[in-house]
Amino acid sequence: MTKRPYGTRMSTTHTLPRADASWLDDLAHAVAEFGIDRHEPEIRRFAIELRSTVHDHRDARVMLAVLVDVSQPSVARERAFGRLHGLAAAAPTALHLAA
Repeated sequence: MTKRPYGTRMSTTHTLPRADASWLDDLAHAVAEFGIDRHEPEIRRFAIELRSTVHDHRDARVMLAVLVDVSQPSVARERAFGRLHGLAAAAPTALHLAA
């Protein structure tokens, strides 16, 4: 088993388009396996992309605030990421993420 985050599809970070659904799935798997703290740059990119699209979704705004607040417990941030990932997967066009 390799310990490299993202396996072979994301061996280098910041090179795949942010809106690529496989990038988001790879990030979700990496966060689940290695924890959110090891992926701060990618989490920030995800948050930046979502910030302009969730202004009408109160729950998503709260989850986004928890996600980007590094003083929050990792488990709370990971849960927020999971919920936001679910929203993005369920309605990719509403959150401007390609399916």
